[in-house]
Amino acid sequence: MRLKNNTALVTGAGRGIGKAIAIAFAKEGANLHLISRTEKELVETAKEISDLGQKASYSICDVSDENQVKDSINHAIEKFEYIDILINNAGLGGFRPIWGTRLNNWNRMLAVNLTSNFLFTKHIWKPMKSRRGKHHQYFLFIGDKSISDVCFIFFEQMGTNRFHENSGRRGQAR
Repeated sequence: MRLKNNTALVTGAGRGIGKAIAIAFAKEGANLHLISRTEKELVETAKEISDLGQKASYSICDVSDENQVKDSINHAIEKFEYIDILINNAGLGGFRPIWGTRLNNWNRMLAVNLTSNFLFTKHIWKPMKSRRGKHHQYFLFIGDKSISDVCFIFFEQMGTNRFHENSGRRGQAR
């Protein structure tokens, strides 16, 4: 169990890739705090994790709303005392070609796919940094490489060099 005694926070954990990541982490011994918009899906995923013998909690959250993000992180810390791993997975897609895309849909996609990564990283780095020395902190961003580039400043401030993006290459904080 490679992730025993670690706690991961996973956004977009109700279904798809986020749910698969959460289940895989639980099989490796991690406890999970799940984030999504849909409670029914979160309850199902949390039950699957509990059935694997791991602890699971969840927060219903609009990942583009800063106050909801802060509340979700605080709820996770109240439940588990710390977070070791952040998986920024929430995302939207499936829009029309650019000439058929409404501005409000474009802005929502940016808020969920980009701003949420910024918000979770911004508000989780202090609690994660306070645990430094006991465990390593890990971050994973599912999405465009530009999202990862935006977040490197946080890794410098945390003094961590453990970073992975979905392109398959490991990155070092600059």
